[in-house]
Amino acid sequence: MSNVPPPPGHQSSGLPASPASPQVPGFPYPPPPGVRKPAAAGHVGTVAASSAYPPPTGVGGLSRLNRMAIASLAISFAAYLLSRYTNILVAVPVGAAGAVVGHIARRQIRRAGGRGRFVALAGIVVGWIPAVVLLVVLGLYVSVRGNG
Repeated sequence: MSNVPPPPGHQSSGLPASPASPQVPGFPYPPPPGVRKPAAAGHVGTVAASSAYPPPTGVGGLSRLNRMAIASLAISFAAYLLSRYTNILVAVPVGAAGAVVGHIARRQIRRAGGRGRFVALAGIVVGWIPAVVLLVVLGLYVSVRGNG
């Protein structure tokens, strides 16, 4: 049992404190509107249908990013890394796949709503970079080769 004196104006019921409700000044706080206390030890309280709190949503109340958009950006970034550290011919198909997934994600977001439009756009742009670089290199090669 705790040796903490009760706060001024507190009336004790004469019963020992239960371990679930420590004797702390101001404890227990009154429950929010629409929430009932448990009927007996071990039972969980229920929430009334007209609770004062809204139903829980995603983190921060926002919906999640489109997974295809995230995949598009990840695949496109992998293609960018492949173009930097390996042969660019390996990176072009991977980048094109990332860009295609980005186009699919943007279509999904446009039709069904949701978040991730700019993530998908970033995946599209980054995905096409290896293909553009390859076209520029081939164009320079052909122009130098043709004039030499």
